Amino acid sequence: MEVQKIFEDTFHLKKYVISLNVTLGTLQMTIFEEGSATMWKGSFTQSYIEDLTSKTGNFKQYKVFCKMLLSGLEKTSQSVIIDVLTQEEFENIRSEPKPGRNLKLYMIMTYIVEFDKVHYPLSLSLANKKKFSSSQDLKVLQDELSELRLVKQEKDIMEKRLETMISDRDKEIYYLSKEKEELQTELDKIKNQMDSIIEQLESQAKINTNKSVKINEELKLQNEKLENEVEKMKKEAKSLRDEQKKDKSRILQLESELKGFFDKSKSNRPKSITASASQLQRSVAYEPNELNNRLSRLRSLLEISK
Repeated sequence: MEVQKIFEDTFHLKKYVISLNVTLGTLQMTIFEEGSATMWKGSFTQSYIEDLTSKTGNFKQYKVFCKMLLSGLEKTSQSVIIDVLTQEEFENIRSEPKPGRNLKLYMIMTYIVEFDKVHYPLSLSLANKKKFSSSQDLKVLQDELSELRLVKQEKDIMEKRLETMISDRDKEIYYLSKEKEELQTELDKIKNQMDSIIEQLESQAKINTNKSVKINEELKLQNEKLENEVEKMKKEAKSLRDEQKKDKSRILQLESELKGFFDKSKSNRPKSITASASQLQRSVAYEPNELNNRLSRLRSLLEISK
């Protein structure tokens, strides 16, 4: 932590210029009182600061103490208050007045905590043992003060530039964030539309699936019905074939009987009987032809059913 800053402030009707230089292990402070042209200086090590805070009962690390001191001088924290007292003013507060002694200057940092206040006093020694009586000495001191103010102005300008850069960056971040929000809104809108389309497609697919199941069931029923009809026709064809076999067997038997009968009585029967027998034989011969036709039709039906 390295900080170099200059502050101007008024304490007890006196205008002071405070120069602060913070390094990793040392806190250096110079305070100039314009009215009396008096300067005080102090240098405080890390161990001194931490020992001081420990004695107050509210220990602070060196870095934390320096940050608190800066926030008090910059007036950015309501919990930290800075006061500057001459030795005489300090002793008056402590009820130990010793008039005419201002060899020291005290910067008091007050840390306000709940129901309590903690005071951290820093003592600075007088840098110029006597007041500047000559105009030349006073001019040297005024030049130093002008230089300090110039440094402060440069620092202020740099800080303003930095603030501007930060502001521009914040604006860019704001616009980028806004653009991101708009894109996110558009993306959410597209996502909702896609979800709606997917839901519709799933619903349609479900309907189509139900229709397909219904069609399959109907086809299955029709197939079962056709199979039953084919089975029925197969049974009928088998029955017809069995009947045909019986008819053929019967015809053969009749033909054999007729042949034996004709052979036996051929020589002694009248012609009329012979003619009647021939007519009966033609009638019997016709019956198998009719059966053959019926059997052919059944075969055709069986081929179609296959």
